[in-house]
Amino acid sequence: MMRKRDHDTVSPPNERMSSKSAPSDSDSEVETKRRKKNSLNFLALVCSPEVENEKISLAKKARKNVKCLIPQPPNTEALNNTPNVIKCTKRSARSEIGIRGWISLNYRFSNPAFSFTPDPESVSHIAHHTFWPSSDADTVPRIDYAKTTTTEFIKAFEQPAIPVVITGATDSWPAHANWKPSNLLEKYPSEKFKVGEDDDGDSVYLSLAHYFYYALAPGKPKKSQPRSLSKSASFARSVIADARYDDSPLYIFDSRFGERTKGNSGGLGLPSCATKELLEDYVVPKYFRDDLFRLVGDRRRPPYRWVVIGPARSGTGIHVDPLGTSAWNSLIFGHKRWVLFPPRVPKHLVDPRGLTDHEAATWFAEAYPQIVHSSTKDVSGKTLAERLGMIELLQKPGETVFVPGGWHHVVMNLDFAVAVTQNVMTRTNFEFVYLKTRFSRPKLAVKLISQLKKLAEGTNFADLVENKYLYPTWDVVDNDNWDITKLPASYFRKFLNSIQAQTAAAVVVVARIVIAVIQIVIVVVDNQIAV
Repeated sequence: MMRKRDHDTVSPPNERMSSKSAPSDSDSEVETKRRKKNSLNFLALVCSPEVENEKISLAKKARKNVKCLIPQPPNTEALNNTPNVIKCTKRSARSEIGIRGWISLNYRFSNPAFSFTPDPESVSHIAHHTFWPSSDADTVPRIDYAKTTTTEFIKAFEQPAIPVVITGATDSWPAHANWKPSNLLEKYPSEKFKVGEDDDGDSVYLSLAHYFYYALAPGKPKKSQPRSLSKSASFARSVIADARYDDSPLYIFDSRFGERTKGNSGGLGLPSCATKELLEDYVVPKYFRDDLFRLVGDRRRPPYRWVVIGPARSGTGIHVDPLGTSAWNSLIFGHKRWVLFPPRVPKHLVDPRGLTDHEAATWFAEAYPQIVHSSTKDVSGKTLAERLGMIELLQKPGETVFVPGGWHHVVMNLDFAVAVTQNVMTRTNFEFVYLKTRFSRPKLAVKLISQLKKLAEGTNFADLVENKYLYPTWDVVDNDNWDITKLPASYFRKFLNSIQAQTAAAVVVVARIVIAVIQIVIVVVDNQIAV
């Protein structure tokens, strides 16, 4: 799974729009007006009262569960400057909308668990709905991690490329205790995590103490608020540093957490541990351990694992994971809403032009209603969503979602959520991923093949990987002979021959196409000369 522009090979379609220079005040006002106008056009998601009450009940229940996670902020004067820190971070991450553009779409009022009463005139265009899905929307199958072997998983889901939710994979993870916000804040208060990128493509970081102050909003919203938040004298302190007001809040999506080996005290004066210790709190599920990208080392391979933390309405817009890789996403706390489309679906149908931005909340608010609307039904009575093969799921704490390569997907947090996710290239999807890697990252592909040749010659797999996976005693492992580190050289020789044969066939096809194009050009040129 990847966050916008967090990958160095393929920019996913959910990149934030950015400009090369900071916009003027007039530009920001025009952009804010445009966003408000767009918000008037889409929020007509009509739900029956019964369904709407069910969604509200789910959201309020989740809100109660989140309250017990909220940590007490550290007692330090450095946090007094949090509003200014958040303001600067927002300007760097999304310079195109201006600081007041973060609240211009009023998505906060779509959450029935948000405790203050909005001014009715400021949100009269918003239908009474919530981003929470109805209970019957989730049709994705569930499997038990302890009862489903790797072979069974591959045959039933990975080979046919079918999304699935895995239950029980995280039951023994220390992350369930160690990743509670209070424990994270105690151990990593000064550690900076990536929350976006600026216009130059440089990462934007925020310390965990500042981020939790913003994302978990220790102060309560007022029961009522000014008619215009943007003109309020207390706008900066009460709104900028409170994620509950933002349409699409800042989102920790950090791919380097497993590489930082030294803690720092930053400007907060609070000593922290190295974030690499987070790797000790979880283990890669057994279905995804034959990750062949391990052979090229972490320095060469593209970003592939992320710790993801964010409040309600944060998330990733519609995209396809790079290089055809599959992905798994394990949720520790909170709830996530997913929508997925099969690889055959054209991009323009799931990521239509004209959206206010490419954020997950905007997709669910603007694109989703268009896709599921009854006006899109054909003669058979199927909506556009049904014809496209769209599937939805509500990911709950402790569940792991498997996303096959090539599937379009959009993910949004419904409440404060903490998760870990990783992209993999397994033996099952190797041929597809390798062909894409060969085109996009030729040097990486060459290194990968050279490592496979060493395996085919009898070199031990463990001797070729820099980052060796540890399988703790608290992990569930089955004995169906799928451990890649124990496969004989004959297996890799056969595997390598298959890849080389497919590559040769692809080269022949490309060569024939090139020859055909050249012949057409020659004929056209000859005709022009003759004329």
